[in-house]
Amino acid sequence: MQRRTPDRPRPARDRRPRPTRRRHRATTASAPPALLVALLLASVPAGAAAATAAPRIVGGSPVPIQDVPYQVALWDPAALGPDTTPWAGQFCGGSIVTPTTIVTAAHCITDAGGAPVPTATVRVLAGTSTLRGPDGPPDPPAVRDAAVTAIAVYPGYGPSTSDGDVAVLTTATPLYDPAAPSADVAPVALLDPAREALVASPDRGSAVRISGWGDLASGAGPGDPAYRPVELRAATTHLYSPLLCTTAYLLRGEAITDRMLCAGEGGGGIDSCQGDSGGPMTVVDGAAPRLTGVVSFGIGCGAALAPGVYTRLAHPGIAAWVRQAAGLPASGADAPPTTTPAPSPTTPSTTPPTPAPTPPVTEPTDTARPTMQRPRRTCTRIRCRVLAKVLDERPTSGIRRVDATLRWTVRRRCVRDGRRTTCKRERSRRLKAVSRPGDRWRITTPRLADRRYRLTLRAVDRAGNRQRKARIVSLRPQRR
Repeated sequence: MQRRTPDRPRPARDRRPRPTRRRHRATTASAPPALLVALLLASVPAGAAAATAAPRIVGGSPVPIQDVPYQVALWDPAALGPDTTPWAGQFCGGSIVTPTTIVTAAHCITDAGGAPVPTATVRVLAGTSTLRGPDGPPDPPAVRDAAVTAIAVYPGYGPSTSDGDVAVLTTATPLYDPAAPSADVAPVALLDPAREALVASPDRGSAVRISGWGDLASGAGPGDPAYRPVELRAATTHLYSPLLCTTAYLLRGEAITDRMLCAGEGGGGIDSCQGDSGGPMTVVDGAAPRLTGVVSFGIGCGAALAPGVYTRLAHPGIAAWVRQAAGLPASGADAPPTTTPAPSPTTPSTTPPTPAPTPPVTEPTDTARPTMQRPRRTCTRIRCRVLAKVLDERPTSGIRRVDATLRWTVRRRCVRDGRRTTCKRERSRRLKAVSRPGDRWRITTPRLADRRYRLTLRAVDRAGNRQRKARIVSLRPQRR
């Protein structure tokens, strides 16, 4: 599994050492069984399957910035030294939502533990479709290159699962004049959650647009023509059936939550890729584009039955948080953005407009009890290992711990009613459960004798909800 961000910035032409702060998560992706592949392909709408030959980001077609004036590039000004250019330092994309705020992916601007990186390592480049290289001409006057002064990460972001993968950046200077957005730099409105079912329905395969400066093919490296285009590219693809997407990723050990959207074609070919992370996925509502997703992660780039995964911005909790962090009014109160300059007023106003009040963000309460799938066990001659997957319905505050108790019966000779007999005595021992990626928990027993044991497992989430019924696993070391 890999996120769309590169594992390192692009190499400069003088081949100086590359930093390794930008990483991606990768696991071996096993292929689905042939029968399941056939069934999934048969379930893909005909229109989606036919679109696999259309222009795409992966190997796709360039677009002018006027087509997507809200697209920005995030770059590290010191990735390869003091002379780093936007092309060499670009690592992610983003979307303009106000003159000083950018929506991007949380994994783009956080470390492995989910903490924000220093703001000095992130700059925002807007108003251009061309990333300037070391020998390139100066940027045109319309280009805006702004420093970042604040990074806000969605509180529900899970670094190990990419759930809630969204963040908001604040720039030091405005990227455009709020009274007159230009054709090169303009905001994009967020999709109103109340409109999502009408214009962005995965079940109907709604058309969406994606864009970015990412690789044109999976696994592209320096010297490969598919490695990091200079020109911005865009493509139109379709939202993917939640059932098919969940099945495709479940086969690879990844969970798709209701804070995620999937997009792609059944036969592959259209997708975002490394370097596109944080970039926009938009849907047309009326005559205006609306920001409905953020590029998050995927399996390869453009592979069949492996759609890209995007953060779902119309999720009620995410939508409310993004609007608060960006200083936007409540859902439905903002007007569609314009990409043409507005006429100057004849009489300038001396009274600044009163900002709309920021709605309070209230995350839904976590009241659901966690559940546990049937654990898997493996035993050697001296100990056993158990792997359990814990599920928790949304909204969730996360799993705090898994209580594990090992029990067994000891038989000993004893005297009862004046006669010698055999007595049974119950023994128990608490074991430590260790969290693993993919909501899994691992329990390893100490050295065991040649007898039967019972391992009792019960999960507890961070809101204090306990698993209703404990899982009991029967264990016995392999006999010699």
